[in-house]
Amino acid sequence: MVWRQIKSYFEKYGFMRGLWRVCAKLLSPLFRPLLLASLRRVAARKPDPDGQYAGQIHAANRETTDKPPRVAVLIIDTMIGGGANRFSASYRKNLEEKGMAVAVAVYNIQTRKYAIHWRDESGDIHKTAQNRVHLLRLIEAAAPDSIFCNNLVSWPEPLSWLSWLTRMAETIPVRFYVHDFFCLCPTIILLDRNLRFCGLPEDKTVCAACLWRNLFAAPHTPASIFVWRDAWRAFLLACETIWIPHGCTGAMVAQVYPDIRNKLLLYQKTQAVTGNSPSLPSSAPTVIAAVGTMDIHKGGAIVAELADLLRRGGEEKKMIVIGEMKVPYPSDAVFVTGRYARDALPSLLVQYGVTLCLVPSICPESYCYVVDELMALGMPVVCFDLGAQGAKCREYPRGMAVNEISAQACLEAIRTMETARKEGLAAKVTA
Repeated sequence: MVWRQIKSYFEKYGFMRGLWRVCAKLLSPLFRPLLLASLRRVAARKPDPDGQYAGQIHAANRETTDKPPRVAVLIIDTMIGGGANRFSASYRKNLEEKGMAVAVAVYNIQTRKYAIHWRDESGDIHKTAQNRVHLLRLIEAAAPDSIFCNNLVSWPEPLSWLSWLTRMAETIPVRFYVHDFFCLCPTIILLDRNLRFCGLPEDKTVCAACLWRNLFAAPHTPASIFVWRDAWRAFLLACETIWIPHGCTGAMVAQVYPDIRNKLLLYQKTQAVTGNSPSLPSSAPTVIAAVGTMDIHKGGAIVAELADLLRRGGEEKKMIVIGEMKVPYPSDAVFVTGRYARDALPSLLVQYGVTLCLVPSICPESYCYVVDELMALGMPVVCFDLGAQGAKCREYPRGMAVNEISAQACLEAIRTMETARKEGLAAKVTA
């Protein structure tokens, strides 16, 4: 069977392209552990200074040999941080303030162990599960009245857990929050092998051809996109409700699973950053701030290229990153602040005299906290016309959604926005 497949590659693509595809197929399993190691490094970071990540809540300091008590809600969650964990922590707090008992089941990608967490009068308690069967026994002991699946990213055997959740939905209410696009594709961020938004092609054979060569695919990805979508469709159909953070996110999910459209419920996340944006005269020099952690999919390469364009063009525009740069960049052209507390964002914008903010994600965001925060502060914002971030910028009077995904297009948008600022005009422009 394997030799027939290899032979078919050579017959279909010729010798060189066929050899490339065979090598990519053989080597792709070697890259999956690298992605898993990367996820572990993310989880190993110290908790964010803002104290909002659920990683802090999960890091209970008291382990018990007891089984968990009966709970009203069981939350299925990840431990890799980000907006999903912030939402989970907030949701759990709201439930507990209402007097409801809550347990949180997680998979720790550092220890490669499952665990279940709950609270009693003495504080946080956690119980480590030795394997999947052990965790299921602990959940059975907790006997939840309902389940809230917050995130399955980083969980091993995701299809097995989807099957279990689908069966549980036959007896108790199960709700799911679409924090990302894991339910559409194991790559989560919907970038193809050329680092472009795939557009969710209708022909799933295109997805199948991309998936096995895509280094963004989750470590426990099945061999077939057809199997992946079938398992998720069954789970989504079984859910009582499917919460979405933004209308465009729901539209993307319904594009792939049109039969679950009536289950979608808008449940918006909230941002709590308050403060004042820099009050600068129109003659103030241009200072561009890319905000967030600049990984590849968050537009790190765009930022590096944009800084190089500004330097080579001799333009009097300063480029900074409020956050971290995870890709190589010209250190003489970009100043990087490093990680920051969310509450410190307003003061950082003032401190560096920022006149315009850039959110350069090259993939669609399901919600995009950063754009919300910048809009709340009244900052001019430029982003690509993708996902929730693009939809928000199109509606924001001081926003610009750029169609072409390139550093040059960003530069043109920045020039337009800065010209409007210096002339005292409204900054609303469509690029």
